[in-house]
Amino acid sequence: MFDTPIVLFTYNRPDHTAKTLQALRDNPLAKEAELFVFADGAKGETDCKEVAEVHALLKDITGFRQVHLHCRQENKGLAKSIIEGVTLVLAKYHAAIVLEDDMICATNFLNFMQEALQQYRANQSIFSISGYTFPINIPVDYRQDVFV
Repeated sequence: MFDTPIVLFTYNRPDHTAKTLQALRDNPLAKEAELFVFADGAKGETDCKEVAEVHALLKDITGFRQVHLHCRQENKGLAKSIIEGVTLVLAKYHAAIVLEDDMICATNFLNFMQEALQQYRANQSIFSISGYTFPINIPVDYRQDVFV
């Protein structure tokens, strides 16, 4: 069973949000996943239309075991939204998979995250697990499949 909630943060990019949701749905484990979506409100008149489009798109999310939608009318800003949203979810769950609205994951992403979270759950030296990192120079003789 997939027991780690997915937490998605959105704002004013309906096309990006739709692609991110579709990429998540393309994961075989999505139908077992609980999805928490935090949609920030508009900053002003200039982004009201796009924010409203995102909020409308989110009302019809399918493909997940359960969806918890938090559409805000006010704009909290990215940092405050993430801190509040992740804090809310971690008050109930031991871990979370956190995404923003412009992240397109591979079809094995949820499986990778679940296995990695299980593998390192008891290891206190591991703070987070990432599905992406900026390109780095890995030594030719490095034989591990992870790095810290």
